[in-house]
Amino acid sequence: MNKTVSPSAWRTVASLWLSLLLIVVSALPGRADAADTKTQDGKSQPAAIKNAPATVTVKMLEVTNARPKNKDRAGIGDHIIVKVDSLKSLLTFAGNNLDKIRLTIDGEKINTPAPVRTGDENSLRYTITKDAANKKVLDSLFVNPLQMVATAQVSLSVDEPVKKVQQDIWPGSFRLVRPTNFNGMLFCIALVLFALSFMKLGKFDARLRNYDSDSTFSLSLVQMAVWYYVVTLSFLYLYFSGGFCMPELNQSTMVLLGISSATALGGKIINVSNTEKEKTESAEKSRQDRSVAGNDGAATGATKGAQSNGLLLDILSDEYGINLTRFQIFVWTLVMVGIFIWTVISESVIPDFSDSNLLLLMGISSGSYLGYKLKEAPPQQPEKSSK
Repeated sequence: MNKTVSPSAWRTVASLWLSLLLIVVSALPGRADAADTKTQDGKSQPAAIKNAPATVTVKMLEVTNARPKNKDRAGIGDHIIVKVDSLKSLLTFAGNNLDKIRLTIDGEKINTPAPVRTGDENSLRYTITKDAANKKVLDSLFVNPLQMVATAQVSLSVDEPVKKVQQDIWPGSFRLVRPTNFNGMLFCIALVLFALSFMKLGKFDARLRNYDSDSTFSLSLVQMAVWYYVVTLSFLYLYFSGGFCMPELNQSTMVLLGISSATALGGKIINVSNTEKEKTESAEKSRQDRSVAGNDGAATGATKGAQSNGLLLDILSDEYGINLTRFQIFVWTLVMVGIFIWTVISESVIPDFSDSNLLLLMGISSGSYLGYKLKEAPPQQPEKSSK
């Protein structure tokens, strides 16, 4: 099969993915605009609360990030848990309206959706939304453009013009991570450079191929390499952009890497087994042919080794052409890689697939691929010209 992927085919694939990206971006709702309007527009608020005290005293007990690994710091998109000594008194002061209890950082109100009461009856959870106002507040905490983390004073306020919250500020240290799109751009550039080097790498050695630089690409090895580098670069990106705080590699990520590694190992074992079987059968046939023809040992009907037809055709095709099981695992790998990268950039966290069936789907796709691979002809080693 002497087919190559034409430049127009690559442009078509790129156009399809660009169209999908534009659809996803256009479908994203504004996170904070509507909520912020309601919480800040007096017309959207109920009438002034009657029979409420003019002041209330609140003691701040603790401020933490909802993610245990980042307990002492937070940034855009993170969930901050604020614990006070008496949430009931504060809520009564706010007219039993959680929307009125606002999160403030260094005295500046932060745009958040309505706070959520956690399991602790005196704690509220806030989400720092990704918008220009919050970015401006957080940017003001940093004294130089190279500073990534700054200590901040986190407190609460109530949206009432004539009422005041008197509070004992929590004495602990809480830090804010600099909000910037620069890190995200660097991460995307790193991924693009990886993709280019990944394509180039296969032309010079056999790490992603079945034998050497002239043989066909291995789908399982390519998949394992993609997940390895995506997870590694995501970890490094979150570590540096999060103020040198170790991101959490959850169990689902470990399972994902395990599935890709097991698929690569299973594919290699099947290739070796099928190759040895074919060599035995070929040697027996050759011996019988020589015996019948009476020649002195020259092999007849030798099979020419398979040459690479390009990355895309190699990983999608068997000896008969495009294979459905290969195409399935290829498509779902692209989908999950896209979800993984998007979550890392937009939410600054390693995605957790444990609550979905995506891991099960990847396992089924990999199992189907290995099952059908048992019936495939083994990849043949290209013949080397002897000098």
